[in-house]
Amino acid sequence: MNEKEFDVSGIGNAIVDLQVEVSFEEFSNFKLEAGSMNLVDQDAFDSLHSNLGSKDLKISSGGSGANTCVALAALGNKVSYGCIVAEDEAGSSYEEELRFLGVHLYNQRIKEVNTGKSLLMITPDAERTMNTYLGVTSTFGPEHVDERIVSMSDWLYIEGYLFSTDTGRAAIAKAVKVAKENNVKIAVTCSDGFIVDFFRDDLISVCKQSDMVFANKNEALKLFSETSVENSLMKLKEITKVGVITLSDKGAIAASNNEEISVESFKVKAIDDTGAGDMFAAGFLNSYRKNNSLKEALLNGSYLASRVVSQFGARLEGDLKEVLNNKELTGRLT
Repeated sequence: MNEKEFDVSGIGNAIVDLQVEVSFEEFSNFKLEAGSMNLVDQDAFDSLHSNLGSKDLKISSGGSGANTCVALAALGNKVSYGCIVAEDEAGSSYEEELRFLGVHLYNQRIKEVNTGKSLLMITPDAERTMNTYLGVTSTFGPEHVDERIVSMSDWLYIEGYLFSTDTGRAAIAKAVKVAKENNVKIAVTCSDGFIVDFFRDDLISVCKQSDMVFANKNEALKLFSETSVENSLMKLKEITKVGVITLSDKGAIAASNNEEISVESFKVKAIDDTGAGDMFAAGFLNSYRKNNSLKEALLNGSYLASRVVSQFGARLEGDLKEVLNNKELTGRLT
């Protein structure tokens, strides 16, 4: 019987997402690489924002790790999330929304700095390009990791974007140490190709201490300097207990010490791929931690990801438990 207070405790960035739909012509004016994640300062963020004019924005409390934790809570898990926000309106809104969505938020509010924000431009091909001002979350460090909460969790979920700062890497090191000392299982997501490019050694070091690693195809190839997904998966399962690679519309694959499983994707018309990896991780981890098979975990993750890309925004609408009862999914579980 699980005596832990939380099923999953996440650590990551607290980012207020501002999502906007743009045409290819409008997007070309910004001189950005489609699908990229760009770290910008406050002035650059404000300039991008103002150049959008009066276009409608969808605002939600996000961050990759937070999106996964919100979905895990919606699936019935007891979830906590560690982050920091500023003493501003955005910080208050962030706290209120995550708590309303069932996440136990352990955070600190910092004066004289703004809460992090990300401007996500969605083009007609469903590609999302992120322009992120980290704000106060760039200072998330070991002092912001709650040792009691981590130690009282069944799983620790680490957002890869935290690797992008010195303080974030120190926070990860502390959380991993606490988890190891208290028999807490560890899952880490690579988050983005640029994390692998610039922080590969630190990322691999944490992956070797983890029980589960999530990567998309691009991240997996970069992680091991490979040209094939198969070789990347083989190397991934050598350093962690469960390695998972998502392949966009080609499905997903996973491997543990004694098995390797692949599933095809669920066919949908993609509108916005924001949050696809976050939702996949929630579906997979929720299923796996309940002792379901790798195949079932893959299918659950893939199905939730397919649902979220077929709508606008990173939060899946409706009752997620009911979503997983859909015949399109359950028919493939037999």
